[in-house]
Amino acid sequence: MKCLCFCYLGLELALTRGPVALVGELAADVHAMIRVGAQVLTWMTAAFCLLRGLPVLVEGWKYIAGNVGPARGAKSATQEAV
Repeated sequence: MKCLCFCYLGLELALTRGPVALVGELAADVHAMIRVGAQVLTWMTAAFCLLRGLPVLVEGWKYIAGNVGPARGAKSATQEAV
């Protein structure tokens, strides 16, 4: 998915921008359609990457939460009151 998005964005730049724009003389509607396609593909790729990473974050959270604790030598509020 990321490769497809990267290639499409490169193609979009080559087709619509710069001195060698391949679709330079076409109507603004074609430019808009190419741009919308780039936006949709980019958002779909970002969502796909986040969904793929979600199980890793959920699984890793128990290790992070298990290692979080008071620092050595730190006094809690109840110890300081006594």
